[in-house]
Amino acid sequence: MELGFWKTFAILTVPLLALAAQAVFAESEDLGNGFMHHGVATPVSNHRGTVATVDGDGNNVVLVWLFDHTGGYALLMIDAQTGEAKQVAAPFRTGDCPYASVLSSGNRYYTHFGSHFCEFDPTVGEFTFFEQTTPQMAMSMTEDDEGVIWSATYPQSGVVSYDPESGEMRDYGHVYTQNWRQYPRSVAADDQGWVYFGVGSTASQIIILNRETGEATPVIPEDQRAHGSGTVYRDMDGKVYGTAPGGLYYELYGGQAQAIEALPERNAKPIITGSQGLFHRNFPNGERLASVDLVNRKMAVTTAEGETRELEFDYTSEGAHLMGLAAAPDGTICGGTAFPMRFFRYDPVADTSGPTGRRTGSGTPWPRPKIASGWAATATASCWSGTRRASG
Repeated sequence: MELGFWKTFAILTVPLLALAAQAVFAESEDLGNGFMHHGVATPVSNHRGTVATVDGDGNNVVLVWLFDHTGGYALLMIDAQTGEAKQVAAPFRTGDCPYASVLSSGNRYYTHFGSHFCEFDPTVGEFTFFEQTTPQMAMSMTEDDEGVIWSATYPQSGVVSYDPESGEMRDYGHVYTQNWRQYPRSVAADDQGWVYFGVGSTASQIIILNRETGEATPVIPEDQRAHGSGTVYRDMDGKVYGTAPGGLYYELYGGQAQAIEALPERNAKPIITGSQGLFHRNFPNGERLASVDLVNRKMAVTTAEGETRELEFDYTSEGAHLMGLAAAPDGTICGGTAFPMRFFRYDPVADTSGPTGRRTGSGTPWPRPKIASGWAATATASCWSGTRRASG
């Protein structure tokens, strides 16, 4: 079935792309042997965590983790007054990307992915720590009362801690193994230093971790585990509270779990952390980050007086994951990509983008219309010659 699809696709596409291979276009690169490189279709990345904070001079800045088809590749630091941007390459490249991050009380931005834990310091605008860990990526992160950063990782409940004061990182390894891949989407520490995290989603569980010994103790009895996830949060009373499917509620404190009938009124301790969708808006001086648009490279900040300041910024991208490509009836090559969803179209005969003739990124003429639903995005171009394919 798959072979038949590609054979049909090649028959439809090759005559069109053969025309592209017969001429050397001003904006395309001839790779030889009948291949042309048309560049990045839509050079736009996706954010995997965005936080408002300050730099070393107290200026408001925005930190954005950038993600394209190569993975989490850079941290973008944008001046919230001028729009001036500094793009800092990740100190490791694995093809993976952030699924959780935390901005600490000490103004350091942490994440853990691609089996690497890392620290970005906005006061110097650089990565100041990174180290390889047990696989693979954090699904949740937190900061305890002593300022130690914790991450709970996919796929087998790995745990890592990092003390910014001493610079010591401890890799606890996989502390709770199952015969399925686990998503520990919440982690919290009580005021006694005990750590707890919730696991899902094949069968819910909550784990107690002894930070000294590394011993991990499951809370939910096996016969009470249900499909879904256990979740935990730190309350201002110093305790951690947990929930799980089936109406299970726990008070977690001092390494002990007490089943309770219902949770108390929630008063969660403020910790700037979240999933890949983290978007922390508040600057220390009362200004607020209204939006960051990576597609149009625009940002809006709301001042303490309620006025809006709009800024433009720039960054580089290799484009997002190519999800589909087809020969259109009008002789163009059309396709879509993901993260973010965009649509692209290319005219292989004229080497232009149609009515607008707009050229972007590497100089390649690709239009970037937005799609309300379905596939779309940024992408690297795919070039064909004969029955061979080369990804650009």
